[in-house]
Amino acid sequence: MTYYPHRYLFRRYELLKQTAGGDRFLEIGPGRLLPAVELPGVFRRRTLIDLSEDALPAYDALAPSDRNRLDLVIADFMEHHFEESFDAVIACEVLEHIRDEAAFLDRVRRLLHPGGQLILSVSARRKLWSDHDQIAGHLRRYERHEVADLPSSRAFRNVSVIAYGFSFVNALRWARVVLAKRQYKEKAGWSQARQTKDSGAALTGRMARVIGRLVNPVTAHPLCRFSVLFNNRDWSEGYLVISER
Repeated sequence: MTYYPHRYLFRRYELLKQTAGGDRFLEIGPGRLLPAVELPGVFRRRTLIDLSEDALPAYDALAPSDRNRLDLVIADFMEHHFEESFDAVIACEVLEHIRDEAAFLDRVRRLLHPGGQLILSVSARRKLWSDHDQIAGHLRRYERHEVADLPSSRAFRNVSVIAYGFSFVNALRWARVVLAKRQYKEKAGWSQARQTKDSGAALTGRMARVIGRLVNPVTAHPLCRFSVLFNNRDWSEGYLVISER
């Protein structure tokens, strides 16, 4: 049974609704490859780029039908030469790790077809900064106006921001904060690159299988529908940002 990180389930619900679709999409920092697998009917081809080879086991575990439609590249997004452009670029929980946001967004814009979508998810609200952000390699959290203005400043259009998953992602955040306090002494001295890499590590083994049976897209669906009522509030700890080239 697939293990779905709890926060991802709420982001997934909005992602599947907001993605316009097209021929090709690019995901930056794909982690466990969940969006790549779950958008098969929306895009014909999928390209993923990750700096870490830790994405390879998840790729190797995919069904052959998924691997045949998916290209995984292990490289630095800012330096890799892409042969094609894309109808959508998705970067979930990536921007808060990037030092030069403007250069990153400019690079994304050059890779998008005119009218193509940029979809970002980021950690929200500065006042929620915690030890977890520190040891996850985050450089910042975003206020709504900041994460809306940033794509606009790089010539993206029709920017919208969804504060997804309230109040459930906020409640789940406390478990991460408590765990981070236990891990802080070990991880605080790590480099930001190592912290970022470790932040994408997934729960595995028997516990992951048990949680996967209990917490999945089906069981989370009614909670996702309820959380939509608060999408326009600034109460969630996560934002989903949708814009166009």
